[in-house]
Amino acid sequence: MYLATPEETPYDLKWRMFGIPVRVHPFFWLMSAILGWNLLQHFGFSVLLVWMACVFVSILVHELGHALAGKFFGYPRYIVLTTFGGVAIGDPCPRRWQRIVVLAAGPGIQFLLYGL
Repeated sequence: MYLATPEETPYDLKWRMFGIPVRVHPFFWLMSAILGWNLLQHFGFSVLLVWMACVFVSILVHELGHALAGKFFGYPRYIVLTTFGGVAIGDPCPRRWQRIVVLAAGPGIQFLLYGL
């Protein structure tokens, strides 16, 4: 259903958040910079870095919502941020309502965060 995650590289950033493994592929940063290229042209490098940080936090929070919901139901996930965004990968929950909660948790956590 989603694009395959890229192979690990020696340049990947890896850590754990709330017990969930997170990996950021270098092409994530490249695509984020390409999407913010116009900012670099008009406002400079510092604004581009702010843009990249905002993209990073936004996608990470979204995927963290999915991953935490899956973990809550006993189906742990891991997060990979790739060229075209991010993905929380794990075994599917067996019940339909659990899958719906996991599905809605990504945008839901963003609505909660940005509503503050």
